Amino acid sequence: MKRTRAISIFLLLAGGAALLAKPQRAQSYPFGPIRTGNDLFEKLTACDTITRNALRQTQPSTDYNLQLVYKCSYADGYLNGVMDMYQGIGGMKLPEGGVSEAQVENAVMLYLKTHPEMRDRPAAALAMQAFKEAFPPKDPEGPK
Repeated sequence: MKRTRAISIFLLLAGGAALLAKPQRAQSYPFGPIRTGNDLFEKLTACDTITRNALRQTQPSTDYNLQLVYKCSYADGYLNGVMDMYQGIGGMKLPEGGVSEAQVENAVMLYLKTHPEMRDRPAAALAMQAFKEAFPPKDPEGPK
């Protein structure tokens, strides 16, 4: 009986402490959302770092590598979504055979490196402009 009462008191105190504790805000984006060109540039830089480390055959700490992989994967997923949306609204027609993730990353990274003054603008708009320049629609009538 004493043990049951002690457990009940413990659970009551633990529950009260949990209610009084400051609630933690859920983080829905790893390493922050991609809103501006600066956000996208930072995450695409992680892809470059992964490539450079692979070419040099260097292995930084596992935690550091994992963060780079998360950031790069996040950027890749974001760019794939923007590209799908842009194609869906008829803004872009990919070359036959499509394009690789590396081509997409490189096109956007080149655009962001070339236009640093525009990085404070919305990331999706900058990515679409990069796609437009990197993968221009072919003239259906051919060259004139």
